[in-house]
Amino acid sequence: MKKICCISGEYAKCLETLVTCTILASAMDMNMEACVNALMLEEIVEHILKCLPIKALNRVASVSKDWHKISCRIKQSRQQIAWLLYSEDDHGGIEYHIGRHLNVIASQPTVALVFCSASLHNKSISVAARNRTTATSSSRPVKREKLSFVAYMRRVLPASCQLLGLVADGVIGTRFDTNTTSELESSSCAAACLLLPQLDGIDIVSFQLPGRDCSAHSNEVNFNNSRNTVSVDHDVVVEKLSNSEVDDVTKMPAHKDVRLVLLLLTEMNAADSEFGHALVRRYGPNSVVIAGGFGDEVISGFTSETLHSDTNNQSSSGLGIAFCGQRLHVTSAIVDADICNPMKVEACLRRLSGSSLLPPSSKNSFGIMFACMGRGRQFYNDETNVESSAFARVFPGVPLIGFFGNGEIGYEFPYVTVAENDSGEASTTTQFPKLYHSYTTIFLLVSLY
Repeated sequence: MKKICCISGEYAKCLETLVTCTILASAMDMNMEACVNALMLEEIVEHILKCLPIKALNRVASVSKDWHKISCRIKQSRQQIAWLLYSEDDHGGIEYHIGRHLNVIASQPTVALVFCSASLHNKSISVAARNRTTATSSSRPVKREKLSFVAYMRRVLPASCQLLGLVADGVIGTRFDTNTTSELESSSCAAACLLLPQLDGIDIVSFQLPGRDCSAHSNEVNFNNSRNTVSVDHDVVVEKLSNSEVDDVTKMPAHKDVRLVLLLLTEMNAADSEFGHALVRRYGPNSVVIAGGFGDEVISGFTSETLHSDTNNQSSSGLGIAFCGQRLHVTSAIVDADICNPMKVEACLRRLSGSSLLPPSSKNSFGIMFACMGRGRQFYNDETNVESSAFARVFPGVPLIGFFGNGEIGYEFPYVTVAENDSGEASTTTQFPKLYHSYTTIFLLVSLY
């Protein structure tokens, strides 16, 4: 009885189907063998397996060839986005919150976008050992071991899932159980994660930005510079990158329809900042959104310990993540440094939905937030979750993920500047935007159609 009481709603549907089939079989005066055969009908099996989360579906796929075929068909039809937010203050620990969530998600994640606080990244987590045996009243306690947060995520996610993200001062995320957003600043051990399955017509391509030798490599970027070139201290100007040099770094095929590029950087050096400007020139500010921020350390690689081990060990000054596909609709908005009123924050966020094709929802959309570490609770007179709560009010039900960093990257999108031509008449011209900011918050709304 205890096991039956613990069954989730989805499993309850499976039992209901089985009971219904059994009753029908009894009413038709079928014997037990005939009843079993009826339960094995492909339509009935598929109806039952559709109720299973992805982890259970992967297990039952090994029962038979027919079940494997049905399971593959179900997995291909599932394209639900999932998300989670973990804090050390949550009751139950990391295994309960993250492990429980991964046990009930519907779709197989192929990309996990993760933002982890420096406090959690630098801490060892006690988890059950991989080769543990089930503990009973007469057996010894389950063995435990110490892992880093990244190592734990690589263990619990599918081996083919790419783990991409950044370690930063604090994180922003949405809880999967209550759908509430929280801003967890530098003192918190916390992580936010967005789990993306294979989506029809959507490609996600990652690339690393290796540190390049440059005379201005150690100089800080002047964030107040709005020119097309990047100036740094001591009046050093880095030479512009060509389109072919950009393509050499991104390895992006020419046929890819790039809609969004996230830049997660760890160094404010002139070489990487010029790469951001080069991306804008390569794709055009009115065609592609470039956004991101600066943190402490890049998280990249496949979750399997044997896949791409070389790239995992390479030092990188930054990570790029390109989202490609005609189904993608991306908008961005900037909360400027002088905005400190929640109502004005909401007004900025409403610009995100100005050109949306459909109302954003958790089924087709997600938000990303890159905030300056100075725009937290102290900035809003000890009021917490001001900007993330504003996003939740404007876009109820849409998950939000992000981090507090040391600088922000982005621009308003669609980016169109209205200027006057030589005759004094208003004309619409596209200019290169200011890309690097401080004391701002960059919001993205990504929707799938």
